[in-house]
Amino acid sequence: MPDATFSNLFSPELLLHYDASDAASLFTDTGGTSAASNGNEVKCWKPASDATLAVNLTNANGPTYRSNYASSGYAALEFDGTNDALLNTSTGMTTGQRAFVLAAFTFIGASNTLWCRGNGAAWQRGLCSTTTDALQDSGVGTITSSGIPSARRVTAWVAGANQSQVDSLGFSAGNRNNHTPGTLSAAFTVGALNTGSLSQFGNFALHEILVIGANCEWGQVIRGAKILRNKWGVTDPNALPQFSNPGGSLINSQQLVRAGCLS
Repeated sequence: MPDATFSNLFSPELLLHYDASDAASLFTDTGGTSAASNGNEVKCWKPASDATLAVNLTNANGPTYRSNYASSGYAALEFDGTNDALLNTSTGMTTGQRAFVLAAFTFIGASNTLWCRGNGAAWQRGLCSTTTDALQDSGVGTITSSGIPSARRVTAWVAGANQSQVDSLGFSAGNRNNHTPGTLSAAFTVGALNTGSLSQFGNFALHEILVIGANCEWGQVIRGAKILRNKWGVTDPNALPQFSNPGGSLINSQQLVRAGCLS
């Protein structure tokens, strides 16, 4: 069975969706009127048409648009790790709402933030480094992580309240933990921790990022990760998504393929 489009796969749960390969979504002004070209600083990133929430991500200090990042053949927004960020403090997501964050990116620098949901004293972020992808919240610290390579990759996190699965998806190691805070705001930031203080900026090249609502099935998230891996050329042989079976143990995507659950 061929993979569906994100719209078919996640609608109406595809809340936010930003794709660096869509040059028409990138602008050099926060008002979103001046189109960006290769090498320009991007101050406004408009969502894909399939997103339920039509929210622009903006900031005075934005990432650099690379139409062919590092001669890879893939477009990206390059965040410098110093002050680059794109955000919206009122996305339309419900406070405390559970959501998956699914991303394709290339890691560049030391340990820092890919995305953040919330601000002030209540936030949760996708932490990434050359050795770890992790979910972190303001009260508990890092609550799950897995060893990963430093090249282009696809990962997923769960952000929000009362979710028993917290996953680093796309790789052969993973973990689950049942702690997530219930007071996250509707703010969403790409490239920095905490929309209130904008600290701990990320140094990475972002290709695509999606925020997916709680009512999708975990199998849909796995298939969405496969679409991203195929689209962005992620070929790591150890990139095996994991799935929590009813007995509580972990099975990977190759076992699901053999069982006829994935194609």
